[in-house]
Amino acid sequence: MRPGRVLLGVVAALLVAVILGLGVAWGLPALQRHWASARSVELADAAEERIALGDGPGALELLRQSVNARPGPSTSAALRRLITVSLGPEDDPDTASDACELLLSLTPSDGDALFAAGLALARQGRHLEAAERFLQAAESRDEWPEARANAGLCYLSAGDGDRAAPLLEEAAGPLAVTHPEILTALGRSLLRILPPNPDAAEEAFARATALDPTDGEAQAGMGIVQYLRGDLEGALSRLAEAALLAPLDADVLATQGALLARAGRDPEAEEAFHRALAVEPGHATARYDLGCLYLRRREGLLAEVQFRIACQAMPDDPLARLGWAMALRLEGRDEEAATQLTRSLALSPPGGAVSLARSELLALSSGAEEPMSLPPGSSGE
Repeated sequence: MRPGRVLLGVVAALLVAVILGLGVAWGLPALQRHWASARSVELADAAEERIALGDGPGALELLRQSVNARPGPSTSAALRRLITVSLGPEDDPDTASDACELLLSLTPSDGDALFAAGLALARQGRHLEAAERFLQAAESRDEWPEARANAGLCYLSAGDGDRAAPLLEEAAGPLAVTHPEILTALGRSLLRILPPNPDAAEEAFARATALDPTDGEAQAGMGIVQYLRGDLEGALSRLAEAALLAPLDADVLATQGALLARAGRDPEAEEAFHRALAVEPGHATARYDLGCLYLRRREGLLAEVQFRIACQAMPDDPLARLGWAMALRLEGRDEEAATQLTRSLALSPPGGAVSLARSELLALSSGAEEPMSLPPGSSGE
């Protein structure tokens, strides 16, 4: 064989090797991406089957694997389906919340996912986090009053009237006619700001009742305005009317109980709280106010149960944690009481709650035998 042919053969072999190497270097990752995409679609399809069977947690785990593989449109579609079902028929806010966060890891500015995340967090009682998600959703569109209204409602549920009021007032304009309950919530928030604004609250409640004369919660709000103006008997009469209009409205019944407690009519107040809890066992304000009533009677174990359940429903509420701490002290569980007092201080905005928590913590550290008392109705209006 001639030396030239040998050289050409070597060169050709080297070229083939280089081409094959380049082909492998380019083709193998492409093949791996294809396999990952196919696997992701397979996992998303399996998740859809789990959703159809009502197995939300199982579907969520499959979708996590789908996201880790190579998420595509099928993954996002399955996540949206899981969120819809979990917030609807399945009533599983924990799964819905996790699914929303997974979807947001793929599309961080997705307004619908942000709104759904707010709904899920609100159902978990994580009202401040929910409000943040609703506000992020509102920023994703030019006009979305529903998102801002929900943020305001969440702040109101967390006891922060100062942040709730402007959001609800802004949303009330475009939503008031079809959603008079936004006006009612606005009135409630105006009673929670410091200092309360009963005149503006009364106007909001009056607008709500003009749109819906059967709105028992708005009538209850008018009763609170009367109470703030010193007319306790008139307020109780208004609350009795509100309870007739809305006998299955836990908020109205809880407010009636709070005012009865302030009037010193504890047996009637206790009955009203139990009626509210029969309608809505997890009603945080009724639990809180019932705890206050038991605390005044020095029934520590009963009070502790009510405050503990209230804290599960509204973990960001400093007064509920303060009440829990006081009940624990009555039971002689000072170490646990100190933990809840510390958490109450961390959650308290400037004002009455933080002052009460500091005073109670000081009493605990000084060895005082008896805790203070919380006024009934402190967590509500």
